[in-house]
Amino acid sequence: MPAAICWPSSGDAINFLLQGATTPLPSTSLLFLQPHLPYSQSIYSQPSNVSIMSIDSPELARLETLPTEILHAVVDHLPVWEIKDLSCASKRLRQACLSILFRHVKFEFSQTGIEELNDLLKSNVSGYIASFTYEITELLKTEILDFDRFRSDILTPDSHVDQAKDMYDAGFEADEFHSYMAIYETVYGICREQRSIVDDGADMILSSVSCALPLLQETWS
Repeated sequence: MPAAICWPSSGDAINFLLQGATTPLPSTSLLFLQPHLPYSQSIYSQPSNVSIMSIDSPELARLETLPTEILHAVVDHLPVWEIKDLSCASKRLRQACLSILFRHVKFEFSQTGIEELNDLLKSNVSGYIASFTYEITELLKTEILDFDRFRSDILTPDSHVDQAKDMYDAGFEADEFHSYMAIYETVYGICREQRSIVDDGADMILSSVSCALPLLQETWS
């Protein structure tokens, strides 16, 4: 299936910052790169008065003997953190878990997103990906890189004061307001990163996605 594309405006990015966000382009982390979540290592969520099946129990051995289709159906009903734990139990269970964990992947237009996509395409999980989404943001104007142009044409200090007043009247707390320079430094960093990706051709890796993901080849053929 084609990659899904979203197009937020650069104006939305600035408004997003004014309303207390740290950046309109959060990085995307792959499941296998995320820190381990603080949940108990169990295969099924159970009431406190019911014993929980540990990964070294006889029940797990019987789970491994299930037909592949049934095993996939069982894994598909588990929460993500339990699937991650289960994937460490054995090779067969890992294969069943990977097909669920990496069925759908999403990346964003950022240097981090490009790097993680490159790592994924080189990994042994690329064959499990059935759905690929790449979220593209509108390129910010290069005038942002010139502070004088930004101050005179994009967000004037007076406009910033007016927006801060509107936020205060709307009930926002003072510590939720970003200073003018904090806003500029954030959008400057985003713009510089975007230009670096485009100028270096880093996003050309997208042209190799269909070849590197076998399940997507079947969908697009």
